[in-house]
Amino acid sequence: MAVYKARAYFHDPSLIGDEDYTWNFHVASATSSDDAWNKAAAQAENFLDVLCPATIELVKVNIENPAAVNGLQTRLVGTHGTRTVTGDPLPGWNVARFQASVNTGARAHTWFLRCGLTEADVAGQLLTATMLGVIDNFLTALEALGTFVDKDGEAFTVFSRDDRVHMRQLGWHRRTRPGFKRGWVPR
Repeated sequence: MAVYKARAYFHDPSLIGDEDYTWNFHVASATSSDDAWNKAAAQAENFLDVLCPATIELVKVNIENPAAVNGLQTRLVGTHGTRTVTGDPLPGWNVARFQASVNTGARAHTWFLRCGLTEADVAGQLLTATMLGVIDNFLTALEALGTFVDKDGEAFTVFSRDDRVHMRQLGWHRRTRPGFKRGWVPR
């Protein structure tokens, strides 16, 4: 079974500064790269439909596996989220965290979901019960798809989420410049 790196590209005009972001994951397909792209698109649309408000657009989905025939594909999508939200949007660095592992006791992989959080989705430093229910619905749908795998092609079976709001900085990328050997250099 071939494993493909997948990347879903999103655009959120309500964010100030970094309106474009991605969600990275892996999919596996035993049949074809077209099947792998369809699985990646299904996962990205699950993310969009369950977690994202109408302001967020899924721009394109990309799969990569140079070892497979036609293993590099990027297709435009152009659909919008469907979650109904109230309140003003929070800055993009406010995210929800979930983890998945292939079995109990195995290494947990971590993702930070930039899902268009608003003031109504957060109470202090915690996500509201409604938002936690939305994230649980996303994880249930992700598990039901059965195509969410690690880089070795093993399906994730154990999911967990955190009830706190986390922070992921926007606009910083690790790169080197002549004379600099370590550290974060702003763009």
